Order: sequence, then structure tokens, then C-alpha cells
Amino acid sequence: MVSWLIDDIQDRIDPKQFGCLKGTPTTYCLLDMINTWHSWLDTPGNHLRLCFLDFAKAFDRIGHNVLIVKLIDLGVRRSLIPWIINFLSNRRRRVKLGDTISNCIVASKPGPILFLVMINDLKVISHGTDIWKFVDDISASERLVRNGSSDVQSNLHSITSRSSENFMKLNSMKCKELRVCFLRETPELLPLVINGQILELVHSHKVLGLIIQSNLK
Repeated sequence: MVSWLIDDIQDRIDPKQFGCLKGTPTTYCLLDMINTWHSWLDTPGNHLRLCFLDFAKAFDRIGHNVLIVKLIDLGVRRSLIPWIINFLSNRRRRVKLGDTISNCIVASKPGPILFLVMINDLKVISHGTDIWKFVDDISASERLVRNGSSDVQSNLHSITSRSSENFMKLNSMKCKELRVCFLRETPELLPLVINGQILELVHSHKVLGLIIQSNLK
């Protein structure tokens, strides 16, 4: 069933989604991000704002009805829909270790492939911005010119609003901002805010197992 589902949606998944699909390992995602950042900085006067976003209880908050609608919109064959609904409906699981069996628990969380569907339409559209997704790891970037204004806050509002429509929520305490600037005078920028919480400004952050520093080393 999973292979059929992947066959149906793979060509319609956002090319900036690198997770859980054949030929899209973390290495490709990191190379694409870092290459883009360096290419932006090739232009004198450019500097970057990088935002690393984290969903609060990502797999727990998914609205199953919203997910089914998105699957249909992506063209998933109708014969798979009842299987997926059954998988998400009060499925019980238990663990066996030797002769001991645990109590049953309800476990109806969508798997990673279904999570890709939920955030497939999560995008940034402002000029000089880009986004990378690896399942529930979201990295949004903005290229700024010297003395230019920043639009990344409006993109964060859009992402927050889109997430809310999908019954999902960003964990603002775990979302971080990192700035990359090699100008002699560092521009003054307003802090970024998600759900009323100012994002922590950091000088390094671990992205898909790789620590990215503010000097891009």
C-alpha cells in the first residue's frame, strides 16, 4: 500500500521536500541549502536570515479529515483511501517481549509519508526567500541586500496561518533564527516573532545532524 501511495504522490510533492522519498537523503538537502546560501552571498552587500522551524507534536496534531482531502486533491487512487482511513481509525497496538505482552494502546498517528502530504503546500513566496523541508524539519531563508527591508516575518505569518488551517502549530520555543553577515556594519533588524514569542537568535544550529554556524562553517 505504501509503495502505491508513493507512486501516486511522488510527482506532486514539493521539490523542496527532501524527506522519505527515493533519492532525497539529508545530504542532498544540506548541499542544496548551503549551495544556495553561498550563491546568495556571492553578490557584494548581501546577507542572510535563516529560520529553523519546529512543529509542536507534529504527528499528533494532524487532522485526519484534512489529510484525506489533501490525498484526494493530490490524485491518490480512490481504492487506497479506505485503507488509509482504516489505518488512522482507532488502530490498537501492543508490544511483545519474550512471553510478556503489553496492554493495547490506541496508535493512530500518520506515518512520515502522510506527513509529507500535510505540509506539501507549505511554501514561501516573497522575493529572495526559499524553504527546505525534510519531513517535519523546516528551514526558511531570506536573502537581504545592504540596507534592504526584511519580509521574512510576513512569510512566518503565512506559514503559521497555513499550519493553523491544518490543525498544526509551530513550537516557537524551539524555532531559531541565525543571521549570516560579512558586512563591516551589521544591519539592525527587528526580531522575528511566532505566536507572540520572539525567536531566539543563535550563532549556530544543528540542521539534519550538521551544525551550521553564522559564518557558514
